[in-house]
Amino acid sequence: MVIFAVGPTNPISTNLNPITSKYLDKTWFAQNWHLFAPDPLTKNNYIYMQIKFDNEAEEDKEWIDIASPLIENNHKNVITPYNRIVRIVDGFHTEVAGQISDDLIVKYEEAIVKKEDKDKDKNKNDGKKMIDEQSKRIKEKGEKTIYRYASSYAKALYPNKNIDSIKVRVTSYNVIPFSQRGVKNPKPELMYDNDLGWRKIDKDVISFY
Repeated sequence: MVIFAVGPTNPISTNLNPITSKYLDKTWFAQNWHLFAPDPLTKNNYIYMQIKFDNEAEEDKEWIDIASPLIENNHKNVITPYNRIVRIVDGFHTEVAGQISDDLIVKYEEAIVKKEDKDKDKNKNDGKKMIDEQSKRIKEKGEKTIYRYASSYAKALYPNKNIDSIKVRVTSYNVIPFSQRGVKNPKPELMYDNDLGWRKIDKDVISFY
């Protein structure tokens, strides 16, 4: 089950995916093939939040890092719920950026791009439209979910204050390459930066902890 789930995508693993994905998702250490070669993870993701209380202006608010504390707690002890929770950081980034992480769809998209006659191929255009629509749905879902997470985190930080609205910003930095291991204070390359704007606090979610 594990071999088919974490191995490269193929017809057998695709047919077994409904079974293997449920099996691995119910275990403690969920994982996928992207942790390893040939396409290992190559970026560090962060989520920041600004909070506006009732009767306050939106300007000059402090950016609060609401991703690193989860990562740090997971590093201290992986046998905790943080091992699961920390995965939402990367998941949010993938969704907010409108990226599709399903291996089968990614391979289909790559096949479309490689077609030689791109303008006359109706199947190619239909496939591209389908992928674009899927990316849009993923992005909308991601933004809605990330604001629910930020609302929960804000309530945990300020349980006794009336929070009016919050602003979320997601960023990604390239990892420091091994070639710069001797460089003092190396500056990672900014890969993605998106300010999602102010939205009202989600009153339906509970405090994060």
